[in-house]
Amino acid sequence: MTVKITQQIEQTAPAEYAVTLTMNGEHYSTDVFQRGNAVFPAYRTLMNAMYDIEDCALHVLTDSAPLVREFNGTPNPNATMLRNLNDVIAQQGLTVSIEYKNGN
Repeated sequence: MTVKITQQIEQTAPAEYAVTLTMNGEHYSTDVFQRGNAVFPAYRTLMNAMYDIEDCALHVLTDSAPLVREFNGTPNPNATMLRNLNDVIAQQGLTVSIEYKNGN
């Protein structure tokens, strides 16, 4: 079974981001993060969704270029969020692919 998640990140104010996730075409969650950049919300919302699925393939389509870049091979030197994401992937028994979707 393959689960498909689409993640859309929108800057709603300076240092404020709304992240909307759909899972298999249906609304899953919308979360708002304040006082930060767009990278943390991208990772956090994806990890939260992963806790609800296990032992399957997961295909993620996101408009977070840093998340895609780090996951697919160019990690940030301070890659704590990537390590946390990989821990959740292993814990939940997932096989994950993450692809970049430009814009809304």
